[in-house]
Amino acid sequence: SVVGYDVMAFVGVERFVHQRQREEIRTSLSSRWGIELSSGEVSGLARKFCTYLKALHVARAGALCGLLNADGGWPMHLDAPGEDGQGTLLVIYAGWRGWVLGSWKIPTERAEAILPRMTETAKLFGSPCSVMRDLGRAVIEASQKYIASLGRPIPNLGCHMHFVRDVGK
Repeated sequence: SVVGYDVMAFVGVERFVHQRQREEIRTSLSSRWGIELSSGEVSGLARKFCTYLKALHVARAGALCGLLNADGGWPMHLDAPGEDGQGTLLVIYAGWRGWVLGSWKIPTERAEAILPRMTETAKLFGSPCSVMRDLGRAVIEASQKYIASLGRPIPNLGCHMHFVRDVGK
C-alpha cells in the first residue's frame, strides 16, 4: 500500500463508525494531512480495515469468551433481516452485553446457511445459555438443530417484539 496502517484505520473508522462516504473521507485526508487518494484506494482501505478487524476479533475471542463466561454465560440473539433480492444479513449478538459476535451476508434465510454460523460462533465464544430468535421458519429450524447438537437442553426463545409485531398484522 502507499499509506500506513494509521491511514487505513482512519479510513475504516470514518467509513464504518461515522458513516462517511468515500469523497468525504478523501476530502478529510487531503485537508488534514495532504494525503491524496483515489476513491478506489479509499474503498480498498475500507475493505482491508474489515479484514484486519475480523482477524483481531477472532484473535481476541478467547478473552471475550472469558468475559461472557464470567457473566454466567450468554444468550445467543439471532437476527436475519433481509431485503428482497439483496440476500440476508445474519447477525449473532451476545444478548446481555449487546456485542455483535458475528455477522455474515447469506444468500437467503435458510437453516442450512444459518446453522454453520451458529456453530462457528459458539466455537469461538463458548456455548450460549439460550437462543433468542425471531419467528422465521429458517431461524427456528436452525435453532432447534443447533440445540439438539449440544446434547443438553437450553431455552429456545421467540422474540416478543417480533411476536407483537406479527400479531399487529
